[in-house]
Amino acid sequence: MTTGGHGCFIEDGDWFSIFDSTSDGHSVIDGAGKERFLNKDFSEDRVVEFKICLGKWSTKGILSNNG
Repeated sequence: MTTGGHGCFIEDGDWFSIFDSTSDGHSVIDGAGKERFLNKDFSEDRVVEFKICLGKWSTKGILSNNG
């Protein structure tokens, strides 16, 4: 099972982006082909790690993750 999407962290400005790449009935965000951005403000000495997971919004359950 794949995640149905992908994401990245852009260090310059502390931006996250997430993209829903698969029309599979499991929303990464709002449906296939859509991308969202979120800006954070981390101190420069932080290490950022994150995962993109396939889940079910109604139950908040994670069905699979990317590692």
